Amino acid sequence: MRFSASTLANLALTAILLLTPILVGLTSSAPYDPWNDLDESGKIDIFDVVRIAGTYGTTGDPGKNVTVTNWPLAVTPETTVWYLNGSFPLTSANYSGSGFSNLHIFLHVLYAGPGSSIEFTVKGIFYDIDSPATRSATAYSAIMNEDPRRDVLSVTIPVPSETFYFYARVLSGDSDIFLSFYLTQA
Repeated sequence: MRFSASTLANLALTAILLLTPILVGLTSSAPYDPWNDLDESGKIDIFDVVRIAGTYGTTGDPGKNVTVTNWPLAVTPETTVWYLNGSFPLTSANYSGSGFSNLHIFLHVLYAGPGSSIEFTVKGIFYDIDSPATRSATAYSAIMNEDPRRDVLSVTIPVPSETFYFYARVLSGDSDIFLSFYLTQA
C-alpha cells in the first residue's frame, strides 16, 4: 500500500498534535481565571474547553453580564452595608475596587426632623510611593435635603481608585443613612 506525500504529512501532523500535550505536560503556568471555568468546578479542564469550542465563531457584546441578586429594593438589615445614625460624621472602612470599573451606590435617607440635610461623599485613596502618607480625592459628592420625593439616591460612577471609602455627615437636623453598593466590570 502506497501513501501519498500529503497523507504522510497529515499522519505526521496528527501524531505531533496528539503527542504534544503529553510531552509538554497538561498543566498551565497561567493563573486560574474564574471567567474561563465555565462549569464552575474550580479547575479549567477539557469540559470547559468543549463548551468554549462549541461557541467558536460566534459574535456579540464583549461586556460581561453581571447579575446582581441582592440589590436592595427596600432598606433592610440584610442589604445595608453601612449605617449612620445621629449628627456626627462617619467614615466607612476602605473598600477595594481593584479589577472593577463601575461603582453602583444605593443610598436611602430617613429624615428625622424638619430642615434635615446630609452630605454624602465617595473618596478615592491614592498612595504616594515617595511618602508613607496617602491622599484622598473626592470622586462623587451629593447634598440631600429633606424631601419625601428625594430620599433615595441611586447612582453609578467610575471606580474612583483601587481603594475607596464613603464619608457622610448630617449638615442639619437629624437623619438616618443606609448605604448599599456593588461593583461591576464595564
